[in-house]
Amino acid sequence: MQRSQVVNTILLLVLIHTNFISLYSKIQIAEIANVFLCSLQFITPNIMQNGEKFARIESQENLCPGLTQEEEKSISQNPSEDSGTIFYGPKLKSTVLWIPHPDGYWILRNSEGVTCLQVDNSDKEVMSQFGLQPIGDIASEYDITLEDLQYLLRMLAETGMLEGTQPQKPPPNKFNIQQLLSFQIPLFNPDAWLTKHTGKLRWIWTWQLSFFMCAFISASLSIWLALADEISASNQQVWATGEITTLVTFVLLIMLVVGLHELGHAFTLKHYGGVVPEIGLLFLCLIPGCYTDTTDQYSLVRRKQRVFVVAAGVLVQVAIWAFSVWVWVLSKPNSGWHFASYLLMVATLVTVVFNLNPLNKFDGYYLLVALTGINNLRSRSFQFYAHLLWREQIWEESSDCWILAAYAPFSIAYTVWILGYLFSVVVDLALQNMPMFIDFSKFNLLSGS
Repeated sequence: MQRSQVVNTILLLVLIHTNFISLYSKIQIAEIANVFLCSLQFITPNIMQNGEKFARIESQENLCPGLTQEEEKSISQNPSEDSGTIFYGPKLKSTVLWIPHPDGYWILRNSEGVTCLQVDNSDKEVMSQFGLQPIGDIASEYDITLEDLQYLLRMLAETGMLEGTQPQKPPPNKFNIQQLLSFQIPLFNPDAWLTKHTGKLRWIWTWQLSFFMCAFISASLSIWLALADEISASNQQVWATGEITTLVTFVLLIMLVVGLHELGHAFTLKHYGGVVPEIGLLFLCLIPGCYTDTTDQYSLVRRKQRVFVVAAGVLVQVAIWAFSVWVWVLSKPNSGWHFASYLLMVATLVTVVFNLNPLNKFDGYYLLVALTGINNLRSRSFQFYAHLLWREQIWEESSDCWILAAYAPFSIAYTVWILGYLFSVVVDLALQNMPMFIDFSKFNLLSGS
């Protein structure tokens, strides 16, 4: 343990074990604030922000830059009013930006680690004074307790917004069976490449293209419905062969669709001025795909922009589906193009249905979050029922309560249905592959004897 840590620990013990009432009058509140702030050096939290961003305090010495070791020793040995030490606290990084939101709160955005915090006006006023006023003066001026100040500082440190802190990925967890169902492999930072090419694609976000795509997709849907019988026949023909090449082609097309889907998210976020710090591989049930980190969408104050960022991936998939319909119609039957376009249609439909389900934490869920403006919808929905159960006060807006009340029951019902369905599939497969030499009639399970 470093010397400064020992001194601060001694001072904290002195405050607790001596006559606190008489001692409190002799010690400035700034010095007490210094103690609990420096005690943060024993804490290395790993707290998730927005579902994917983590932060950890790397260097706790930077949280207490105002005191030298000699001054700390002097305070611990002679804590008097004559001590000239005034602790101003840690500063916000220069990369941190305050963004006013139309709904009346503030978004604190750190472009360095691409993390965001949502705070109200009172917290914003307090945070803005860190590094500018002594901690004691802040506590007195804004009538805030030291515990609340510590909470605000920890929240800022965990998101890497204070000088001397850095948001980090969490340490690798121990292996568990869930990692086989879903895991990610980060690859690189695509932001510079996206910035370079976004300007060339500005025409994508014009009303002219939007009008054309609406007409194109509508025509494709009409053709698809009119040829439903032929499409059903193609489905039986394609999958009846049972060839491994069909399955491999289908998986490769899913990977292509998911990749273009993620590029839709990334380019749309860049179009609105956001940052995309990471892209990588995503495996769902061992089926490979990719993902992009679009956390910076939370810094967009216009709800319509956030909706477009989330919906961009699905819109790309629908456009691919419409294109594949026309390729299937115009290509010769039994040709390679006819075969591939049909698989592409199926791949896009499967991924769209999977993505749009709001009870999974994929695009459908985040689209619902963007449309309703209720961040952390799933956790807040379950907290809503916890408050009801324990008869605690509910602080949610009345307009949000019915959404929160509806989401949790549907989520539980969906989870139970999925688990029940998977269990029934496993049981059916087990019974179908049971050794034929076992004669269950000999067990007389229903005879009662």
